[in-house]
Amino acid sequence: MGAVLMASLFFVAHPATAATNLVQNGTLETAMVGNAGRPQGWTSSYWGTITGKFTYPVAGKSGGKAAQTQVTKYTSGDAKWYFDYVPVTAGASYQYSQDYSATVATNVTAAYLMKDGTYTYIWLGNPAATKSGAWATFTASTTAPVNAVSVSIMDALQSVGTLTVDNVLVAANASTPIPPPPPAPVAKPVISSFVATPASILTGSSTILSWSVSQASSTSINQNIGAVTGMSKSVSPTSTTEYVLTATNPGGSSYATTTVTVTTPPPPPPTPTTTPTTNLIPNGNLETAMAGNAGRPQGWTSDYWGTMTGKFTYPVAGKNGGKAAQVQVTKYTSGDAKWYFDHVNVSSHTIYTFSDDYNSTVKNNVSVEYLMSDGTYVYDWVADAPATGGAWQTLTAEITVPTGAVSMTVLHTIAAVGTLTIDNASLVANPASPLQSGMLSLTFDDGDLSQYQNALPILTAAGMKASFYIITSEPGSGDSGYMTWVQIKDLASKGFEIGGHTRTHPFLTTLTSAQAQTEISGSFNDLVAQGLTPKTFVYPYGDRSPATDALVKAAGYVGSRGSYYGLDAPFTPRYNLNDIRVDSTTSLAALEAEIQQAIADKRLLVLEIHDVLQSGGDEYAITPAFFQSLVNYIKQSGITVVTLQSALGNIQ
Repeated sequence: MGAVLMASLFFVAHPATAATNLVQNGTLETAMVGNAGRPQGWTSSYWGTITGKFTYPVAGKSGGKAAQTQVTKYTSGDAKWYFDYVPVTAGASYQYSQDYSATVATNVTAAYLMKDGTYTYIWLGNPAATKSGAWATFTASTTAPVNAVSVSIMDALQSVGTLTVDNVLVAANASTPIPPPPPAPVAKPVISSFVATPASILTGSSTILSWSVSQASSTSINQNIGAVTGMSKSVSPTSTTEYVLTATNPGGSSYATTTVTVTTPPPPPPTPTTTPTTNLIPNGNLETAMAGNAGRPQGWTSDYWGTMTGKFTYPVAGKNGGKAAQVQVTKYTSGDAKWYFDHVNVSSHTIYTFSDDYNSTVKNNVSVEYLMSDGTYVYDWVADAPATGGAWQTLTAEITVPTGAVSMTVLHTIAAVGTLTIDNASLVANPASPLQSGMLSLTFDDGDLSQYQNALPILTAAGMKASFYIITSEPGSGDSGYMTWVQIKDLASKGFEIGGHTRTHPFLTTLTSAQAQTEISGSFNDLVAQGLTPKTFVYPYGDRSPATDALVKAAGYVGSRGSYYGLDAPFTPRYNLNDIRVDSTTSLAALEAEIQQAIADKRLLVLEIHDVLQSGGDEYAITPAFFQSLVNYIKQSGITVVTLQSALGNIQ
């Protein structure tokens, strides 16, 4: 899950210890209701480049139950079982202990949740490896920092090996005095309320922002409103907008937010033509809080890893006034943060459609975590999602489940200073709708000269056709790294498809509508002016939206390819075809598995290729030798190879 958040093992009281153990189920004897493979109140987690598995129960120190972490391949990160956070008193001293059996040394760190929602980490020690099969006890003490409210203590496995834990204890040291609290600072203003009435309006309507503030010397509202007096203000937002009220005095500032949802009356719903689909995510709309924990939706977990400061909040206002879950990052160096739903069972021979509503101040990322049949985890990037500018947007992506996967969850993450709120998550299985046979399209982006020099001879020798997508400002620019118009026309004369890739390769969603139209329609017109007949288009960086899809269609293209990871089927939108990128990090074995899945499931596999260079290049480049091996396997597999234009004949 890429989660280091408080990835840790915690420590259970030994029978000889009289102190009260704060860890519920510290002996790990009680399994979670409905999930016998997980102890009650415990979670398994890992992050980084690592292969391993978590097992529960295994034999404990005295014949009871214990939890085990095993790492079989390791490059970076860690893996661990950890228990739910327990409350602490700032300034108080705590002892912990654990029984453990380990083949390698491990790392123990205390993770404190602070009052402001951030985390403080304190290293406690490195338990040594134990003799084969033997058990040892590791103990330490830690003092809760000022403003700490709860703690978990992580025992992480950071190399190839095995770690088993049992009998975990966290208990207060009664002999340690608790220091007095620091002097109270000058009181900040108090905001008793800040609401919009009504909170949801139709386009063109107004609403009233009203507030109650005491002890403030000044108040202001964002969204270009500025300083305000009195207790109310009329506003007329044109899209869903979050308003922030700031109240200030010499003691500092206080803040409150309220969101006004703006909707356009929908047209009458069409008559259903297909069987309704079932959302596989329980509590996908996040309306139900976890029993005993109102700050967490049922069936969802918050998690982060890396170096960052932030907080998770639930509930917050959702898209239509219900509940949603929010991640806020205030300081960022590395890693990501997210809410994610519990794993759901999936089939590797079904294409799933995932969607959620989200509201984000920064670009964010969507990827999938799969649990494989051998107990390992596999991660696939799905899409990058743009910032929404204060409005709600819906992200939709098709997900191709790899062979051997048994369950999955979707990670919608934020990896920068900003805020991400999610609501209405849905995962549905698409109906079985295969093509007549498995097909493959080779697509080459940018019009790089190396494609003509090194890929063309290999394709010609194999009798394969491919599609080439041209940045149309480059052939006449004199840049020696790109094909000339003469070479591009030569490709067309040999039966290869030539398509558009904009004029200058920008991020299309960052442009105005007029600028995006110039890039898209201009590329079509440039190709036509050279006597070519473009039919399909590729989005630079996979950066697209429904608005750019419409511009591509209006320009005269009959279909387009994005960069969402996965296979295509007859129901895939023809102006947002999925693909799988081939670059310097791609293994031939991985591509062979994708080809075999496309054959078995009768789907279309689109491969995205850039430079084909003998040496050098960026991370997108592959070598001619690698490309030759790929082409050899494609021929050996017997899969049908078609241009993207031809493939669209099978897409609705």
